[in-house]
Amino acid sequence: MNFPVLNRMAWCIAIALAIALQFTAETARAQRQLLTYEQAVGAARFLTRSGHFYDALLLLRQLPLDGEERYEILFLRGWAALELSNLALDEDVRDALLDEAIEALYVVASNNPGLLRPRLELARAYFMRGDDEPAKEHFEWVLSTQPPQVVAYNVHNFLNEIRGRRRLTGYFGFALAPDTNIANVYEDRNIMIFGLPFTLDQPAEAKSGVGLSLWGGGEYRLPVIPNKLSLRFGASGSVTDYPGGDFDSVSMGVFAGPHYQFDNRTDGSVVGFLTQRWSGGRETNWDAGIRLSLARQVSEIQRIKAEFGTYNRYHRYEEQNDGRHKYVRLDSDTRLNEITLLNVNYSRFFDDTATARSTSNGYSIGATLSFSLQGGYDISLGADYSSTKFDGNWFPYIIDGSKRTDRLRTYTIGIGNRNFRVFGFSPKLSLIAINKESNVQNTGYQKRRAELSFVRYF
Repeated sequence: MNFPVLNRMAWCIAIALAIALQFTAETARAQRQLLTYEQAVGAARFLTRSGHFYDALLLLRQLPLDGEERYEILFLRGWAALELSNLALDEDVRDALLDEAIEALYVVASNNPGLLRPRLELARAYFMRGDDEPAKEHFEWVLSTQPPQVVAYNVHNFLNEIRGRRRLTGYFGFALAPDTNIANVYEDRNIMIFGLPFTLDQPAEAKSGVGLSLWGGGEYRLPVIPNKLSLRFGASGSVTDYPGGDFDSVSMGVFAGPHYQFDNRTDGSVVGFLTQRWSGGRETNWDAGIRLSLARQVSEIQRIKAEFGTYNRYHRYEEQNDGRHKYVRLDSDTRLNEITLLNVNYSRFFDDTATARSTSNGYSIGATLSFSLQGGYDISLGADYSSTKFDGNWFPYIIDGSKRTDRLRTYTIGIGNRNFRVFGFSPKLSLIAINKESNVQNTGYQKRRAELSFVRYF
């Protein structure tokens, strides 16, 4: 960002304004008419940096935002509004100033993703308004840039205070999701039985349709030992609706358990959970289990997380599939530079059910690159691969009598814009390609999905 150098005349005017004037709105407008655009920007810059935030804000509100100094004006305006909010005695005035600060700083940070100062002030504004989740996100981004030690120290203090707050967080979203193969079927009329070819009279047909998905959830944390121990209570749910109702799905879950902050870089959690599912209008299964997680900020640019879960799954109609399931998952988030984040994950899972045919084990691996670009655009590119091997005898569906092996590949492209919101919801368009391969006849499939989602966090 190039800031113009004030000429001597502009400095004299700025100093005169700072010393001689206690602005009212009328005085500011009158003074504005005596200055050129460059002189007014210089005066606003001087007033802000010298701590005359009220005077500066009155002047900054009048400056047009179509010049080269647009982002500097917005930054100064956000900074001034943020500092004035600390002095406001009236709660409504304070909230209005914080809203003004966040609006201005958000535009600057979104369009200049590599700049530290706007992100830092935006994080402070969210923090002061009580929006802990976005504040935490931006504070952690500041740390990932390896800022000066004094800045890092202050950021850690903010994060510690966020952890110690009693707070309620939540999210809600909905999406339109066209799908080329809702039922995940394999369209092939031919099948081999005992080595002989047969043609199906009524093969499965891939049905396409546009689904509507709704999801949401929330979590409440009750501090027990400030900055150390808290209790988590949460719930989540989702609904997917397709024309006809045969492929509708519903899930609801609750969880509770302790969360412990070992130090500024390490935290862990143990929760018990219950999850209930319905499909096609009828109950299908429910889970009851426990989940353990441990996360650590191993460096200013990398955070890793390990999770282990074990649960029992009970089926309403297919009791032969009841059994115990276990998994372990590793995640790594690495900030490659100011605009690029890399997520890599790996998991192993083991499903021990009542029948050998549905007992399985396998692994999955995935990676996602996320880019925060100028103009507020967020682009993500993801790829996932999983392999599952089943026990039991699958003859005659597998002609050679070998173990069943399924392989699933998923590719995702997503694009959104942080500056564009619809009633507070952030839209995102995702394109998804899924390919499943299996050595069991007529179980592989292909599908293509598009998802236009709208999500809001609070």
